[in-house]
Amino acid sequence: MRTRRLTLVIAVVLFVLGLAVYSALKFGEKSPLIAAGEVTLSPDLTEQAKNISTLYIIVRDGSNPSPMPIGAARKRLSSSPEGSFYNFVLTREFLQLMVPDASLPPTLSIKARLDFDGEGGADTVGDLVGEVGNIHLGASGVRIDINRAIK
Repeated sequence: MRTRRLTLVIAVVLFVLGLAVYSALKFGEKSPLIAAGEVTLSPDLTEQAKNISTLYIIVRDGSNPSPMPIGAARKRLSSSPEGSFYNFVLTREFLQLMVPDASLPPTLSIKARLDFDGEGGADTVGDLVGEVGNIHLGASGVRIDINRAIK
C-alpha cells in the first residue's frame, strides 16, 4: 500500500513538473529569430583553416553601408573547420548587440569569419571570410560560404 501511494505521489509530481516545463517553453517569453542557417568552408581553404579555432558571426544592417555591426557572436570551435561545419541560430541572446534595445532592420548582411588570431575587430591577414546580404529578418536556411582569405 505504501509503495503504491509513493508511486502515485511521484507520478503526480513528475506530471506537474512536466506541465510546468511545457508551459514555460510554449508560453514563455522568447526572443524572435534574427536568422538561422549554416556556415560552410570552401574546399580550397581547408588547409588554411586547420589551425583556426575561432568563428565570428557578424550582423550588419543590410541597407546601411556603415561598417559598424549591429552585433556579433564568437564561437570557439572544437575541431578544424571543413565542409559544413557550424549551424547557427541568431537571437538577441546569442548575439552581443551594440545597442541591445534597438529595433532590428528588416534586411541584414551576415558575415562569417574564421579569425586567425582569435581577436575581435576588423578582418586581418590570415582571416577567412564569407558574407551574404539581403537576408530578411527572421530568415532560416541561410548559407554563408567562407570563400575568401584576407591577404
